[in-house]
Amino acid sequence: MIEVLGIELGQQSIVIGLITGLTYAALAAGFVLVYRSTGVLNFAHGELGVFGLAIFVMMLVNYRFNWWLAFVLAIAGTALIGMVVELVVVRRLFVSPRLVLLIATIGVGQILTLARVAWIPDINAGGNIPTAFELTWTPTDHLRLQARELTVIFVVPALVALLGLFMTRTRFGLAVRASADNPDTARVYGTSPRRVSTIVWTIAGAFAAATAILTAPLQGVQAATVDDTGNLLVEELLLKVLVVSLLAR
Repeated sequence: MIEVLGIELGQQSIVIGLITGLTYAALAAGFVLVYRSTGVLNFAHGELGVFGLAIFVMMLVNYRFNWWLAFVLAIAGTALIGMVVELVVVRRLFVSPRLVLLIATIGVGQILTLARVAWIPDINAGGNIPTAFELTWTPTDHLRLQARELTVIFVVPALVALLGLFMTRTRFGLAVRASADNPDTARVYGTSPRRVSTIVWTIAGAFAAATAILTAPLQGVQAATVDDTGNLLVEELLLKVLVVSLLAR
């Protein structure tokens, strides 16, 4: 047991807290990337994630997709949605004040909520969201990790590593970094701010979906609720993203 501020915490509480924090940090990566590169506070970030989660659970439960295939397709689909949002909404307001774009992202979030409720078919099964594999690891008498925690441990570092490789080893990634560090200089050297905006919104959509899918089982979200009653998860994800982003500044 470890005592923090007069509260005794066991191994289980500490490790689960660290794993959950890992998902929030990954979720915030997409949010911060959009803000640093374009100056836009994306208040649709949480809804993007839950929309991807709903697609994932629908494929997994209704259509019996393989977990990993559903995971990849949901991420790809949400990345595409992020790109469409940028091209249809953000691009048209690109030179507008950032407050206008912030309000626009709130509207996008509401549209995504309505689309999730209206278009995603009802999930055919209740209970917990299925996991990638069935495994329980008990390294000590006071620590027990289930598949939902182990999946986060395996997947989140891989996603962050892929993002790091993209940002440091590809031409598009270097353009994003240049735009985030010094937009004016990047523009002088031929980096298109609009192209950078499209790239980061696409990445943000992918990260939002991936981390929502990984976070939902940790929060005890039921499979049957994600298509029409996922708003509480949206609010929680957005709140956590804002807190993590503020601390990371």
